[in-house]
Amino acid sequence: MDTTTFRVPSLVGGIPTKADFVPSVIFAVAYGILLIPVGFRLSRSKSRVFTLLIGTLTFSIERIVVFSVRASQAHFSSEPSKGRLIYQQVSFALGFISFATDSVALLR
Repeated sequence: MDTTTFRVPSLVGGIPTKADFVPSVIFAVAYGILLIPVGFRLSRSKSRVFTLLIGTLTFSIERIVVFSVRASQAHFSSEPSKGRLIYQQVSFALGFISFATDSVALLR
């Protein structure tokens, strides 16, 4: 029997390492780009569906903050802050709830 072990990364974040810096910056920029169409929809009076977009808007802003914190910890910290790690884990886990409320509203 083979006893080889495999390292499986955490599905909702985990401890930021030096290798997490570039992906965190890329995801922060990607979520920032997502704010452009949301802002465009909110600025046009014909397409304002504010109640449907508020969850997506908060989700995107929160992800920008989380990935910025993750990038700073990956790049500048040798020892990650326990409070920031807890914040990241909670944000990753609960961030989908705001997105799910928009999905349920659209399905109705």
